[in-house]
Parts: sequence; C-alpha cells; structure tokens
Amino acid sequence: MTSFENISNIAVMIVAGLVIGKNVYDRTVAPRPTSLLFTQRFMGKPLYLPGALGPSKKGTVGLFLSKSCHFCSESFDFYRRLSQSRSTTPCEVRVMALGPKDRESREELVSYLNAHAFTADGMEMVSFADLSVFATPTLVVQDASQTVRGIWVGKLSESRETEVMNAIDSLCKN
Repeated sequence: MTSFENISNIAVMIVAGLVIGKNVYDRTVAPRPTSLLFTQRFMGKPLYLPGALGPSKKGTVGLFLSKSCHFCSESFDFYRRLSQSRSTTPCEVRVMALGPKDRESREELVSYLNAHAFTADGMEMVSFADLSVFATPTLVVQDASQTVRGIWVGKLSESRETEVMNAIDSLCKN
C-alpha cells in the first residue's frame, strides 16, 4: 500500500468514528429540547386532554409515565407520597397517570402502576408526541381551569419534589 492509501484509510476511519461518536452522544448525553418544547407550549396555558385532565375543584397532577422508563420506576416513592398527601388534606386535587398510547396498552399501564403499588385517581392513554412530551417522567400541575402551573421532567431531586408539593399546596389555598 502506498502512503496515500494509508492516509486515505485513516481519514475514512476518523470520519466514521466522528459520525458514530456524534450519533451516540446525541442519543445519550446531549440535552434534549423536548421538555423545553413542552414547557414553552403549555406553561401558563390550558392543556386539554379529553377524558384525562378534565376540570376538578382545585386542580390536577398529570404524571406522564412509561413502563420502559427507569426514572419513572425510581420516582414512585415520591408519587406515592404525593398521592397520599392529598388524603391528609381536604383539597380536591386529582392525580392522573398518563401512558403513551402509541407504545403501550392500558393494561400495561395498569400492571405497571400495580407493580409499584401506586393508585391514581384516573388513567388515560394519550399521544405523547402530539403534546411534545418526549421525556418521561413528566409531571404537570394544573389549576381548576386546566391551566398549567408547573412542569417538571425526569427524576426529581428532593428540592424539586418540594417545589411540586408547594405548587399543589398553592392550588389548595386558592
């Protein structure tokens, strides 16, 4: 082989490595703009999900979950605390579990919630893509008029969990 062929082969390997590396990076490390899209689209605006997040006396907490999401599974301790806290308060805020209708069945969502000993006030299968929800878990707090008052994405730190609880408490005070 000539030195030109060697240089050409090395150049092709470098380019291939860069392309593969970028694809891996984009799928695993790069920040995803999806939660930003959802936030920009709905924060402070009504979010209507027929049959899922209809009006309630004080508000609704929507949990966008997927059985394939390990952060969802890791977050169930908080979701159980959130759900149980409502029983100690006379405030009428509903908790809805929302599954991806294009990837999972209602039966799979029920089974997933049961496996984590979680009870929601209701469950619906919705199109996450139509709502710009591409990251799970996504937690949405709405007031009685269905206006989005808070959006949190991913497994929450203790301080972010406190933010959610405070957002719910503020609904109860109004």
